[in-house]
Amino acid sequence: MVDKKNLENRLNDIVGLKLTEFYFQPTEEVLGGNVIVLNFGDKNRFSLHIQCFLRATFNGKIILTSSDEFFLQNYQKMPLEEYDEQNAYDRSLLSKTSKELMILLEQSVVETVFVSETADVVITFNNGAKIEVIPDCLSEGYEYYRFFNLKKGSIHYIVNFRGKELVLRKC
Repeated sequence: MVDKKNLENRLNDIVGLKLTEFYFQPTEEVLGGNVIVLNFGDKNRFSLHIQCFLRATFNGKIILTSSDEFFLQNYQKMPLEEYDEQNAYDRSLLSKTSKELMILLEQSVVETVFVSETADVVITFNNGAKIEVIPDCLSEGYEYYRFFNLKKGSIHYIVNFRGKELVLRKC
């Protein structure tokens, strides 16, 4: 079972900080899935690496999802043969919507962080925008996300699926 309180305490380190970077890291060959990286704070002090579903909302509208990587910027499905190309991300809807998100959050800071019983994470910004991280599969050992301070040697808090449940482990 996920230690919700401990995870939420760790994630509260980003309260009051700006989202300074949003980037897509193609790692399918290494990790079995691509990673979205969110860095928070001056000199990128904290990092959240996400392999599960991510959604950003503002004023009741979805403005970005991690599934946007599979669509072109004109909102059409990206042909499979194009998805495997090296510059596919630059043509993806995720490339466009992540830039729009960063502009939306330019002057905003994290106001609250909430962790649900199922390890969903909701990061709310002071302008009302939200980023939601939602574990979305039941594959043994699958890593949904990890959170850590970027200082060398800091502990990584990893949420993954083990023994038919979500678990939080430190490494």
